[in-house]
Amino acid sequence: MLTRRWPVFAAWFALLAATGLTSWLLIRSHGTVPMRSASAPQGEQPDYLLHQATLVRFADDGERRYIIEAQKITHLPRNDVTLLSDIKLDYFPASDTSWHLRADHGHLDQNDNRLKLSGKVHAHQIDVADPIRFDTSTVTLLLSSEQLHTEAKIILRQGHRETRGTGLAANLRDDTLSVLKDVTSRYVP
Repeated sequence: MLTRRWPVFAAWFALLAATGLTSWLLIRSHGTVPMRSASAPQGEQPDYLLHQATLVRFADDGERRYIIEAQKITHLPRNDVTLLSDIKLDYFPASDTSWHLRADHGHLDQNDNRLKLSGKVHAHQIDVADPIRFDTSTVTLLLSSEQLHTEAKIILRQGHRETRGTGLAANLRDDTLSVLKDVTSRYVP
């Protein structure tokens, strides 16, 4: 009699195990307990987390100053800091030259005045016949004063010219850029 019930018992046991595994997977992926952001400092919980978001900032005169697109935006209320990942930034300073910047990570301070970009940072001028482009590992953009600087190694290109060095200071309002030290330059026609 026990041998006839064995297949029924095994089927019920398999059904129960499958139900338990499915429930565990659903609870794990859709749990009600909020998870801490991977980019947030230990112990600090974000008050909001956005995915595939766009931030637009306007100047007092109503003109756009910048558009930030980010894969992930995390706001930390304790220090009023915004962390960004996979960033695309279109920056429109008061000059006629606009810039497009890309970076892996970003850190926007509490007053939205200082944006620190890190990881692979790439920048180039927009709508210019012979645009300036540069690559570096970190850069700080002072949004209100339209200044940009880095102390990291940098590769700056324009047309057939390539300049390498350490550090960059730029006044985007005046369209001036200066590589600060260890400067080497080459021209390839």
